[in-house]
Amino acid sequence: MNTLLHLFRTLPLISISFTCLILFFIFSICLYIYVNINLKGICKIIVDDDNWYKMPLSPLTFHLLSALPLVFFKEFLNIKFNINFKKLYGKNYYFSLNCSDLESLLRKYPVFFYMQYMIFFLGILFIVFLLISMI
Repeated sequence: MNTLLHLFRTLPLISISFTCLILFFIFSICLYIYVNINLKGICKIIVDDDNWYKMPLSPLTFHLLSALPLVFFKEFLNIKFNINFKKLYGKNYYFSLNCSDLESLLRKYPVFFYMQYMIFFLGILFIVFLLISMI
């Protein structure tokens, strides 16, 4: 315990940065467990087939599904402002959701979105604090 306090006193930004990294991995594991528990319902909403993926998810499949909340902004822009990302990027590599599917996903699985945003935020904080500590 004294070692941790000494680290926070002598290298506060690096300590905060690595605390964010540790929390990033903890939340990632929690999100993996949450997605596996609610996989049937999430797949039923996203692809209209509750047997599309099987538990336990492979890391690549988990990453594909867990990136969905970040794609929420893309779908929000698509639904509200009719911005077509296929024209912008030349590809459409995200799940296509209509407004009712997105609202249903938000209503039934809000923790899915909160955890993903927390992971994203902690990753950014890790990078920011680490860069500031190097200056």
